[in-house]
Amino acid sequence: MAVRIVCQTEKNINRGQHTMRLAEMMRRKALVFAKGMRPILMEVMLNSRGKQQRTHKALAEALNDIGIKSARGGLWSREAVRRLMQRLTPGFYTEFRMRYIRQLHEHNKTSGVNHLPDFWDRELKD
Repeated sequence: MAVRIVCQTEKNINRGQHTMRLAEMMRRKALVFAKGMRPILMEVMLNSRGKQQRTHKALAEALNDIGIKSARGGLWSREAVRRLMQRLTPGFYTEFRMRYIRQLHEHNKTSGVNHLPDFWDRELKD
C-alpha cells in the first residue's frame, strides 16, 4: 500500500510539471500570435473614427469584417480582443496615441484646420 501512494505522488508531480510546461508553451504561442496581430490591430484602430469604434466589441466586428481569423481560426469576440490587447499592453497604447496624433497633425496640415480632437472627443487647441 505504501508503494502505491509513492507512485501516485510521483505521477502527480510529473503531471504538475507537464501542466506547467504546457501552460508556458501556450502562453508563448499566444504572445507570438499577439505580436503578429499588432500591426493589423494598429491599422484597424487608426482607421476607426471616434472612441465608439475603438471598443473591444467594435474592434472584434472590424476584424471579422475584414476577414482576419482569431488564433483558433474562428471569429473574433469582445473577450478575444480584450485578451489580445492585454498581451500587447506594454507600449501599444503609447504607440497608438503617437501615431494617432501624427495622423491628425498631417490631416490638419492638408485641411487647414487649427484644432485637434483628443481621445475623448473634446476639442483641443494647438
